[in-house]
Amino acid sequence: MNKEKLKQHLRQHAPDMRSKYLHKLETLPPTGAGYHPAILGVANIGVKAGFDDETIFEDIRGQTDECARYVPDSEIWSAVQKARADHEQGAENIPAPPPPTIGLSCAPATLKKRLIQVGRKYSENALLEKSTLQLGGHPFEDSLCLLEAFYAPCEYLFIGSRYLKEPCTVADFKEFIIQDQDTSKMPHIIPNPLTGTTHKTKDGKDSMRCDAAIKEYRFAVAEFDNMSREDQIAFWCAAPFPIAALIDSGGKSIHAWIKLSEIYTPEQWRLTVKETLYRKMLVPMGCDPACANPSRLSRLPGHYREERGRWQRLLYINPAPSPKGIFKS
Repeated sequence: MNKEKLKQHLRQHAPDMRSKYLHKLETLPPTGAGYHPAILGVANIGVKAGFDDETIFEDIRGQTDECARYVPDSEIWSAVQKARADHEQGAENIPAPPPPTIGLSCAPATLKKRLIQVGRKYSENALLEKSTLQLGGHPFEDSLCLLEAFYAPCEYLFIGSRYLKEPCTVADFKEFIIQDQDTSKMPHIIPNPLTGTTHKTKDGKDSMRCDAAIKEYRFAVAEFDNMSREDQIAFWCAAPFPIAALIDSGGKSIHAWIKLSEIYTPEQWRLTVKETLYRKMLVPMGCDPACANPSRLSRLPGHYREERGRWQRLLYINPAPSPKGIFKS
């Protein structure tokens, strides 16, 4: 339903509720933090206003800014169906779901050993073959592969040394990499997209790459500093997480990017990621606790570490990973 037809329909039927629907629709935020709750809110009002599911879906689809990130039809349709189900059940205010609990079959240290034993049957070549995108070319190509797999051209990222301050768009980074074929000044990346504007740090300082500047909570970064490289690879091969990427840091650790879902606010990050995933599971297994913030730096694949004489390599990539692990469907 286009806007003119929608406005005409609003004037004829239940103007208060349907005008509220139109207002919510027109003020839908860009995709990123807060987008999913917003479309659920629009769908809830649309259902109460008497619109059918297909109309609500098409309205939200038409108002969604695809520049920030690609939004699959299934995400919008899921919100519409939830709104319809809640309405039919007479649910006016559905409480937010509690943070997930992790029921471990044994102590974290014991589970870690078991996962390493299971994962030792897989090789680095098995990881490359399991990747959904082709890897194994020149290391320089890994950076472009990562950017193209996970980000839209107009999203803001931080890529560079830890001393640089400002993010740039993905399109700008890709153009620089392709034209200059040089990532010598780009050792680090913050995997989660940024707003591109200044925010306050916990110390009250201005920053464009702090936790408050995160636009979308897309990945959690995890790494071990107290395990051999071989054991780390074995662990991540068997770990029951939706692992989107494994990056050889060119040093002593493998960086795992764990794909997140349904994380839209700092409080959800704290409860679900920091308190549950890290504090209750990863940290007791030996994971670096400093990884638990959303603006955590990771290593950019394709960068050559001169002090180590090694490349940072992309060992595995899958934009739509299984929640059960790399080698489990």
